[in-house]
Amino acid sequence: MEPREDSWESIGWDASSAQQDDVGREQVLELARRLAEQRQRQRAEDLVQIEDLKRTLRERAADVARRELEVERRLRQLDEHETPRRSLRFRRVEPQPAEDTGAAAYAEELLTRREADLEQRASAVAAREREIAERDAAALARRLELEEAEPARAQREEALEARKRELDEQKQTLDRSHADLSRASDELVQRATALEEGERAVAAERTQLAGLQRDLDAQTDALAAGTRELAERERVLAEREQELTELGDRTAAVEQRSSAGERRATERDQQLAAREARLAAREQELQGREAEVLRVQAGLAAQQESVRRRERALEDAERVVERETIAPPAAYVSFSEGLEALTGARRPRD
Repeated sequence: MEPREDSWESIGWDASSAQQDDVGREQVLELARRLAEQRQRQRAEDLVQIEDLKRTLRERAADVARRELEVERRLRQLDEHETPRRSLRFRRVEPQPAEDTGAAAYAEELLTRREADLEQRASAVAAREREIAERDAAALARRLELEEAEPARAQREEALEARKRELDEQKQTLDRSHADLSRASDELVQRATALEEGERAVAAERTQLAGLQRDLDAQTDALAAGTRELAERERVLAEREQELTELGDRTAAVEQRSSAGERRATERDQQLAAREARLAAREQELQGREAEVLRVQAGLAAQQESVRRRERALEDAERVVERETIAPPAAYVSFSEGLEALTGARRPRD
């Protein structure tokens, strides 16, 4: 790895010294900061690399030690698995199996490679340390040169310091302006959010009002249908009343023609009078209910319940009227029957 150089070293120190009066203090300070940061970064990187190399060496050494232990263990296993011992007289040294010899040679080759690798890594670490030392020496020389050039920049430092204060004041002013703009932007965002929430609330209220309007229309239609049904029932009751009236007229005619049916006609009249009274009461009740329906139309909350009550009352009244209509009426005496009765009553006198 080649040593890193500062961007301003390629220009040459002589040219920089000749033009240092024209260089501002900010550039020099920036240069010094860059140099210090570069040295710190380089030193940190070098330390990290050295630690990595050391850790790698330790791992490799541990690996080599493990390999050696494995080779020794395998050698012991090979020794233990040799052919049984023969008698000392006839014992001879048998050649080691080719497989064990190959394993030992492979282990030896691995150890040799590991050692060569470790030596190469150690050489690289030494070269890296020399490179770091050279860079530290160059940085120290550059720092000494900068310290020697420092008295010549004292006047520029004051001007730059004043300029820096002005810039700081301008920066503070800009920061305040930015803060004001940020607050104004936050207020605008809050207002926009409030407006959006208000619009959503208005839309929800409009939807709710539309639903209420639909419910109101449905209830109004139901009330109109109930009113029409009440009118139809009133018409039916009026027809029944008319029938009862006609029946009363016929009964009166029969009573005039037949004195024999006077008692029955009187009872029929009483029944008709009672029915007429009930019908009159029913008419009053219906009129009261019609007024109640008109009042209920002004208040939608009790409309359906009121209609249900009226319907139940009308159904009860209809059942009462139907029961009265279905009940067997009094014996009806026609004109011919009355005449025949009178004729039959007069025959004995002849």
